[in-house]
Amino acid sequence: MSEQSEQTEPMRRHQCTEPSSPHMRWVAVAAPILVTALALVSTPLHTQPEQSQSQSRSQPEESGDALAQSTPRALLAQRAVVQGSPTSAGQLVRLPLDVDVLGATHPDLSDLRLYLGDQQLSFFVRRAPRAKRTLLETLQAKLGPQLAQRATSASQQTPIDVTESYWLTPPPGEMPTSEHASTGRSWQLRLAVPRASGAFVAQVRLSRIVGDSSEPQPLYSGAVFRLKDGRERLTVPLPADLGKTEWLRVDLERQDIERGTGTALEPRFYYESFEDFEQGTQRLEVEVDHRLESTPNGAIYSFELPSGLVPDSFRLDTNRGNFDRSIRVFGAAASLGLFGGAAEAERQLLASGRIYRFRSADRTSEPSLEIEVANSNTTAFEIEIDGGDSPPLEELSITALVRQPEVIFEWPAVQAAAAEVELLFGGGRVAAAKFDLWSRTTDTVSSEQVRSIEFADRMEVRTQLDGEGLPLVRRAEITANPDYDATPLLAFLQRPGSQVDSGLFAFEVPITLVQNETGLHVVELGPSVQVHLREDGGDLRFVDDEGQWPYILRSGGERWVQELELETAREGTESHYSFSLPDSSTAGGHETSIRAESVKLVVKSAFFDRAYVLEARNAGDHVVATTSGRLTPGSARSAFHAPGRTETSVTLTVPRARAHHFQLEVEDGDDAPLEVSTATLSGPGLAAFLVAPPGEYRALIGARTSDIGRPNYEIARASNLVLSLRGDRVTLDTLQPIVAWRWASIPWQTILLWSAIVIAVVGLGWATFRSVS
Repeated sequence: MSEQSEQTEPMRRHQCTEPSSPHMRWVAVAAPILVTALALVSTPLHTQPEQSQSQSRSQPEESGDALAQSTPRALLAQRAVVQGSPTSAGQLVRLPLDVDVLGATHPDLSDLRLYLGDQQLSFFVRRAPRAKRTLLETLQAKLGPQLAQRATSASQQTPIDVTESYWLTPPPGEMPTSEHASTGRSWQLRLAVPRASGAFVAQVRLSRIVGDSSEPQPLYSGAVFRLKDGRERLTVPLPADLGKTEWLRVDLERQDIERGTGTALEPRFYYESFEDFEQGTQRLEVEVDHRLESTPNGAIYSFELPSGLVPDSFRLDTNRGNFDRSIRVFGAAASLGLFGGAAEAERQLLASGRIYRFRSADRTSEPSLEIEVANSNTTAFEIEIDGGDSPPLEELSITALVRQPEVIFEWPAVQAAAAEVELLFGGGRVAAAKFDLWSRTTDTVSSEQVRSIEFADRMEVRTQLDGEGLPLVRRAEITANPDYDATPLLAFLQRPGSQVDSGLFAFEVPITLVQNETGLHVVELGPSVQVHLREDGGDLRFVDDEGQWPYILRSGGERWVQELELETAREGTESHYSFSLPDSSTAGGHETSIRAESVKLVVKSAFFDRAYVLEARNAGDHVVATTSGRLTPGSARSAFHAPGRTETSVTLTVPRARAHHFQLEVEDGDDAPLEVSTATLSGPGLAAFLVAPPGEYRALIGARTSDIGRPNYEIARASNLVLSLRGDRVTLDTLQPIVAWRWASIPWQTILLWSAIVIAVVGLGWATFRSVS
């Protein structure tokens, strides 16, 4: 029995491992071979797309190399023939640059060249310094032999009219001398009014007496004043040539409102002599189209200037006759590439002051409507005008005043018959030229430095270079440069990256990119997108069939505003208001949250003053941050002065943390709960600076798992260059959920491999089952 079992056991093992028919034997042998062959074949199949990607990536690099190796002439977008006179041959000439040229160039005028045929001409750009005024001498004016006349119109009614008349000896006939070169000298009359006189506004009229004539000839009419806030204007301009003036007469008229005593000002008079440096520089006036945004205390006017226009000041004008308002000028933040410039830049205060005008039926003060601004690289500006409770200024116009630069160059002595002097400019893709005379003229050049220019051959040309003595040449009509290479500026960075599994993301949005000059696209991410991104924003990709495309994520720029969904509950003496974004529910297996800055509530009550606690909570309803304070729109007096008001808005600062929703707890005490009609959340903007060629793409948003890290693109090391350029604005539309596992997201090589594995396993199982049976 035991021997038989020992003999039959190997036979059983042999029957289990070897098929009982030739067909089964073939399946058992062929299946493992097929699996192994497919596994080996699948490896090069996976690498084939990488090879094609590397080939496709090399194409933008080649275009970038071609761009770098192009002639400078092909890098300038526009051209204009310069028209000069044959008599200008061999000498310096000046070419003023107008608004059309400046608006198409870089602010530093780096993308501007002069050509004679294929030969570049040396030149430099003179942008004269800002006007400077230097006090040279002060002389006290003496009263004439006629006594100062004073008259007071006393009456029982106030205010009291006060008039004063003074006769002065004129200033010296010759101007004081100065060691500095200047473009003009002038006199002015200063009134030294004692501080004890307090605040006042007086009409001043200046006239002169010539020869034996007793009839005064008017010279100036305006106003002098000293206001309570310390601002004052106590100077009167004098004409450059007083001729044979015997006497100057100064008449002051005012109403003594403050003191009510009819006391005269009795000022002392001083002549002041000034030199105005570079005052004759031509200034371009550019009227700008602005956008108006009303604020609780006034208005904000925002506008953008062409890149090459660098304003020295802004002039404002309005139909309102009398006003006095504070004003601030900011260089707007350029975070979203909306205005060009570095991202995440806080807006910079460029100037602050006041604009005013006092006008009545018989007197008009000299208005102050111009404000000088500091130099700034930004092209976007915001002007804030604080009007308090006053209405906005009617039909306000804003004019940018720009010092007109001039190109100084030597007109060719010999010209070919077909050669013309051409001005090529624009495109923003070339660095500033380094000609031998370039460093001779800058914005800080002094008068002594521009007295002479020394050429390479040591020939000195003595000139002030302020436009006097240099022939003037003009440009002809501006046309497109036919040789211009329109390759996008960032073409050398337009390379697709590695493939992305879209099944790892929760949402997608199709976007279309169009051709532009830079190859940069600014994709704005509103609250509906931000709520599904992680705090670091790393779960965002832009993909097409070639792979993912690089971008730089930056915050700032235009703020977003989103209405909230409200839920109200009552517990004892407290009211609980819970609000969240309409689309902030958990989706795609990830927790949603957003970073906001403020929430605006509209309450159906004219006055309330209650303690509150505002909590920021995550998706699990756990508190992550809190703020507290008093919920009140203002004082009871402000509500008292607004009869008939049935609702009031109040803005609360939300906790500085990412939250899924917010809960407001208000202590009502024995008062009825507040009825909140609407709630609006606002926060900072977010944008992706995408570098990609035109085409159809998909934005993948929201990670399903924690395996997705932040992208690491090499353009991050070139962020200063990328963020300094302008890009087309693209806004993401409605999010579309992504099915977690879809056939389109699985490579066909993987499908083929797993199909072979399944067939082999099924075949082996079937063969094994048949052999056993």
